[in-house]
Amino acid sequence: MITGSLVALITPMKSDGSIDKQKLDELVEYHVAAGTHGIAGNNRRIRHIDL
Repeated sequence: MITGSLVALITPMKSDGSIDKQKLDELVEYHVAAGTHGIAGNNRRIRHIDL
């Protein structure tokens, strides 16, 4: 069983529609430093059961 703080991140996008990888890295690092226990991805290929 998963316990603790879990967060579902939104994907930061650039104005051209591409993923802002630097901002995504910053979001992940922020949550790691804050003690978040898990980060949930959300796309058509990832199901919550796979996490």
